[in-house]
Amino acid sequence: MVERVRPGVLVVEGDADSRRRIAALLGEAGIGVTAVADGAAALTAMSRRRFDLAVLGAGSATDLSARFGGRALEIGPVDEGEPRRFLGRVRDRLLDGGESESGAGEAELCIAAAKLACLDRRQRAARTAGATELVESLAREIAETVALGKTLH
Repeated sequence: MVERVRPGVLVVEGDADSRRRIAALLGEAGIGVTAVADGAAALTAMSRRRFDLAVLGAGSATDLSARFGGRALEIGPVDEGEPRRFLGRVRDRLLDGGESESGAGEAELCIAAAKLACLDRRQRAARTAGATELVESLAREIAETVALGKTLH
């Protein structure tokens, strides 16, 4: 079996609370995150690793957006009530960032693997809490995600 590498996202956000919140949200979704405060730190991180996407806060967008081209997502303050929407935008951009059809398929497989890991953690927690309906709902979502992964092979 081929080991899948999690997609890597560089978060550049000057506000420390926002930066931590964004990094935690992406990490919980199974996405590898490097979070930095400014453009200089971003350039250093970029020299050490290739990132699939950059999430750029308002103050960092102008100087780094061109370096990432279509692989940059410029954001305003992340609304606390919209984490799923934000994650959806990140996933969409990761999928669109594939340079070829096979690259997009590989990215989609990585995202599916990350989603499965997250769903598995949620299902175990629901089972521990005795939330039977949630366990069943998560089981259906896991099965759908596995089926999607099989169609991508």
